[in-house]
Amino acid sequence: MSHNLDQFLLNPANYPHKPATVEKIETHGAIVYLCGSRAYKMKKPVAYPYMDYSTLEKRATFCAREIELNRRTAPDLYVGVETLNKTAEGFAWGGSGDIAEYFVVMHCFDKGATFDVLAAEGKLTPAQMQAITAKIVHFHQTAEIDKTGLKGAEILANTVKGNDAMFASYAEFLPREQTEALTTASLSMISTQQALLNNRAENGKIRQCHGDLHLQNICLYNDDPLLFDCIEFNDAFAVIDVLYDLAFLLMDLDKRGLPQYATLVRNSYLAQTGEYEALAVLPVMLATRAAIRSHVSIAIMQSIPDADTQAFFFQDAKAYLAQALSYLKPQTASLTAIGGLSGSGKSTLAAATAAENGAVVIRSDSIRKRLAGVSETTRLAPESYTKEASAAVYKALYSDTEIALKAGYAVIVDAVFAAEEERTAIEALAQRCGVPFTGIWLDTPLDVALERLATRTGDASDATATVRKAQEALVTGNIAWGMQRDAGLKKSA
Repeated sequence: MSHNLDQFLLNPANYPHKPATVEKIETHGAIVYLCGSRAYKMKKPVAYPYMDYSTLEKRATFCAREIELNRRTAPDLYVGVETLNKTAEGFAWGGSGDIAEYFVVMHCFDKGATFDVLAAEGKLTPAQMQAITAKIVHFHQTAEIDKTGLKGAEILANTVKGNDAMFASYAEFLPREQTEALTTASLSMISTQQALLNNRAENGKIRQCHGDLHLQNICLYNDDPLLFDCIEFNDAFAVIDVLYDLAFLLMDLDKRGLPQYATLVRNSYLAQTGEYEALAVLPVMLATRAAIRSHVSIAIMQSIPDADTQAFFFQDAKAYLAQALSYLKPQTASLTAIGGLSGSGKSTLAAATAAENGAVVIRSDSIRKRLAGVSETTRLAPESYTKEASAAVYKALYSDTEIALKAGYAVIVDAVFAAEEERTAIEALAQRCGVPFTGIWLDTPLDVALERLATRTGDASDATATVRKAQEALVTGNIAWGMQRDAGLKKSA
């Protein structure tokens, strides 16, 4: 970029909306000028093996592509593409002169509103994570499906092999014994799950995703969480399995010391999509995401002259490698069933336990909404609560649970389990899968349950005071599960 162009862009008087100040931020692929309420992003004329902005025509194409793709998730944030044209006096926005450069124009948001900053300051909330997960689900379900016939197992295996090539070149920094072990374990899991990965591709799970879905690329804009800054420059990074897209966010939450939020996002995503079969390949997807960050950290370290910053990225690379290896360690599957009448605290106990141990939570209320094809908080009509409808819910619950157990996860099942045959069935499922079983029955006084139901909002359950009172007449039979009186929980179930 010419000095004259940079000087023009640093002058607040040269922008249409006349900002008070201009702040310049530079990355390896772009320069961003923060100008009050607007941000002007210019792509650098660079060419890397994975990203080519070397010509003006290519920069024009990718600016337009950036707007198109990011408006899927943040339409109010992305204003459009502006041109800076050459004039006899220098430069002007638009006009008839030759185009000097193309810019992606965005509305500015508070620097402290990105989720990485909120996480560092301890300000992220479960409600925000639930909200962004719902948006990710909608985004994944509406994103363009790959039509080129990509093979899921081949894509992931090639990524792992590419990672290994990078690790081999960094053997002086990261123990080759560890990186080779990571590659071997990753390729083994991909081989074992080849049919599943390829079936997911054939069933439309490879889509035009975000590709760079981590906390830094999520922000609050007008108090609404948005995904932004997706990958537009290389479809190999963005046309991927939707779960591999999500895996970046889960891995990032783990790395930042927020495994409880990773569990919350994963469980919420699965509850809304029903993609429990993907749990079998999630560990290798998480490991692959962490592996990429490990060798990228080494590359960054080598490009920085400051010794302290080099040390930071070196430690980061080692931490990511350890994290990648940890994802591929065998887990111990187990099944815990939590039953009780509405308002007894089942969901609160399930969520709290999962936050501590990373268990997969499978909830009957969420399944009922999923089978009805509505969001978790959409209230269903009475016909969705017939005996036949409830039987379908429990059938799906048993199926989802078995899939998760066979994938090697600890599972917590959250349902009323009022009928003795329902409790017997879930215990038999644990025995059939060869995993330890724990049954918990929450017995809560009616007045406490009614108070909880009266104050519950934004929940998958449609239970009301009328429903809870009617449940008092249910014949539960012999309850052999461990009884917990009130469980000391005051939140909704």
